[in-house]
Formats: sequence, C-alpha cells, structure tokens
Amino acid sequence: MPELNQPRRCPFCKREDATLVTRTTKGAIVRCLQCGQYSLSLPFELIYLRPDVRPAEIADGHLISGMIRRHWDRRESERETPHFGCEADFTRFAADAPRRILDRARCLLENIERATKHLGDVVSLSETALVPFSFAKNWEEVFQFVRYLKSRGWLEGELATDGSSLVWLTPEGFEELEGRRRSNLESDRAFVAMWFPEDGSLDRASLDRAWLEGIKPAIEGAGFVPVRIDLEQHNDDINDRVKAEIRRARFLVADCTGNRNGVYFEAGFAMGLGIPVIWLCRKDHFGQAHFDTKHYNHTLWERPDQIRESLELRIAGSVGLGPRASNSR
Repeated sequence: MPELNQPRRCPFCKREDATLVTRTTKGAIVRCLQCGQYSLSLPFELIYLRPDVRPAEIADGHLISGMIRRHWDRRESERETPHFGCEADFTRFAADAPRRILDRARCLLENIERATKHLGDVVSLSETALVPFSFAKNWEEVFQFVRYLKSRGWLEGELATDGSSLVWLTPEGFEELEGRRRSNLESDRAFVAMWFPEDGSLDRASLDRAWLEGIKPAIEGAGFVPVRIDLEQHNDDINDRVKAEIRRARFLVADCTGNRNGVYFEAGFAMGLGIPVIWLCRKDHFGQAHFDTKHYNHTLWERPDQIRESLELRIAGSVGLGPRASNSR
C-alpha cells in the first residue's frame, strides 16, 4: 500500500510530484501540482500509485488532467473532488474535454482572462497552469496555442524557456470572449435533465405531471423554451446531442428525483461550461440524492403546482426573465 505524503507519479499529467494526502472510504485522495486534487478507488490506487511499477498509460490522460484542473479551480467545497472508481470514469472525463484546436486555445484564453485584473495587465503563469488550462500534452503544445492566439490578435506576450509566461489579452481578445458569453446570455433555451421511468409506475405518473404541470410551464412563464432531449427529433448520437443542447442553453434545470446518473452528468457538464444549474427534487427522494450535490440549494416539491410557482420565481431571480417573457410583467 503506498505511503501517505510521498511523491508519486500522477497517472494523468505524468508529473513525478503528486502526493497521496489521505485515504477515505472511497479511496485515496491525491493532490497534484498540475492537475489539482482527485481521488482514486483502492484498486486504482494499487494500480496507478505504486512506487515500484510504472503504470500503463491512461488514454487521453492530458484531457482528463485538464478537466480535473478545471473542476478543482471552480470547486465550491472539498467535497467536489473528482473520483475515479472504474474505467468508465476515465472515459467520461475525457469525453467532456475540448479537443478542437480552437476550443482548447479559447480555454487557455479564458484562464488568462481570469488572472487578468484590467486591460493591459501582464499575467505571469507557470507551466503547471498553462498545460492543463489548454488541455495540452506538453509545453510544446502550449507554445503552439499561444502562437495561434497571437496570430488571431487575441493575445500578446511571450513564453519563456523555463516554463513561464508573461502574456496579456488584447482588446480583441476580450471582445472574443465577451461575444461568446453573450451568445449564451441571449439564448432562449433551458435544458431539462430529469428521470423518466419507462414502466407505468407511480413515479412515472408523478414525473410526467411534474414536467407537464410544473417544470415546462414554469420555464415558459419565465420567458424560455424548455428542451427535453427525449422529446427532440434528431438523427445524432444521443450523447453528442445532449452536449450540444446544453451548450446552447441559458441555464439547466436538474431534477434529482430517482438519483439518476444521467442527471448528475448533464448538470456537471453544464457547470463545467459555466452554465447556471437550478436544482429540484421530489421531497421523498432527496435523502437518496448524491452527497456531492446536496449542499446546493434544491427546490423540494411534493406536487407539480409547487414546482411551477417556485421554479419560475427562482429562474427570474437567479437567471432573469428570458426573451419570450410577457411584456406585461
């Protein structure tokens, strides 16, 4: 069993200074200077943190590293540490990462902006920040991303050979990021993530009513178009379609009734993009909701009419009224 507080090779970014800081019932908590903090199940700890054996490579480890770092930087509590308990968790994290050159370059630009205090402010960032920020494999890829951003006129400055940078956003760079944010702020769509049992159970009847009499009219009343992926007509891969619709949405409504993994996945994907998430749950199911999300403010409901009133007010208060809201308000 690997000892605590001893340097280990991170299985994702390959740095040799990751530290196993503690163990919990779920597994080992690891802190990496480049990735941030994550946890591995006991079997994975034995496979990937052994000091005497170099582990097998994890496919798309650099993309997973970038997602862990994004999650770590945006966390609201220590309880949000990403956990890897099976091979599917590796696949899931890598699938959510940007892959196109333009998207990865924009991620780097966004993170430089986050460190910028004002127009013209020169930002100093190290290799341990720049590599995961751009979902890069190494420093050479970061160099190419910076070169690309400069060619677009969005960034100025230089990278140093010691793995540091002195860079700053141009006015055009700020405008590029603001334009992308404005496209979501002007969206009239709201994505709904919820469970729909396939049988004729009481849960199915309750959730059908929750949608028809509560969630759908509440979103429409606030001036938005509710989008439920199982009602959309399309020929695309369902996972690609879900991600595309979430990216287009102004916000996401997540109903945790039934404690469904798909709902948590869709809500987490939206949060990673900076899209607001509004949480709901039927009161008698809230005890089953995942502990990682319970600290968020949930609207608990027993009847559909409770959803309609409280959800519409919540949307108006946290997101604002949408472009389809009645002018008489």
